[in-house]
Amino acid sequence: GRTRPFSTTDPAKVAEAKAKAFVITVGYSPAVAKGVVKALKDSGLSGETLLTVVKNMAGRWEVGEDEGLEPLAASVQQTLAAEEGKATITFHVVPPNAWESAEQDDENDDNGDKGADGENDDVVVSAATVSLDQQQKEQHQQLTKHGNNERQQQQTQTQPMQVDMSKAFVVRGLEGMSITDVAKFGSGDGSTTLGEYIECACAGIMACSTCHVVVDDEWFPKVGAASEAELDMIDLAYNPQDTSRLACQIVLRKELDGMVVKIPKEANNLMDFIPFE
Repeated sequence: GRTRPFSTTDPAKVAEAKAKAFVITVGYSPAVAKGVVKALKDSGLSGETLLTVVKNMAGRWEVGEDEGLEPLAASVQQTLAAEEGKATITFHVVPPNAWESAEQDDENDDNGDKGADGENDDVVVSAATVSLDQQQKEQHQQLTKHGNNERQQQQTQTQPMQVDMSKAFVVRGLEGMSITDVAKFGSGDGSTTLGEYIECACAGIMACSTCHVVVDDEWFPKVGAASEAELDMIDLAYNPQDTSRLACQIVLRKELDGMVVKIPKEANNLMDFIPFE
């Protein structure tokens, strides 16, 4: 009779194939899935035990709660990139204190609250002195204040934000890594510093805006615009700009060598308010 292929009858091979398929389902490439399974086999795991470990390491990956698969996959990705001769991409990161990274309301709060009448707050007047002229004066002040606010808003929209590049730090990552990957798994002081600024509450599944960055105007055409799904998340980010992107969606490539990105003053983490349980 005809002999069946060995791979279809060996339970260990079947479990390994299921493990690879599962890693691909989580969102990794077939090459990374193969590398993950190989790494676990090299550690002494096999068969159903290997499959169980892979699933446990994935955790609740649907909601970004990883239990160890993500760093293992990142290590495999970097190993593959090095073996393939992927280029090292250098980019510059501008910290929040080196550009106008705060929202306008925050800046106003920092300046303190002023009375509605400005310098006249300390002047005590009697009811008899409140005349029609005074009312007209107050109306004029309100209109003037409103006009000034409109002009300030227009200036904020039209004038480019000043950036102090002397405070920027250099980060390096391998071609094919996202900026978030570099922040979480990269090597070097730049990656470590970047990791202190960038959070990724959803483990890179584009379900939050905690890795929000602002691409420098000159580099934005090369980086490219966000997709509709990414824009939905950016709308929820802190102080979004026209050149805002999610760092998990910016993949390093040779054309981006020398890129400049800016870190906002704060990050909105809506994941903290989602009742997963």
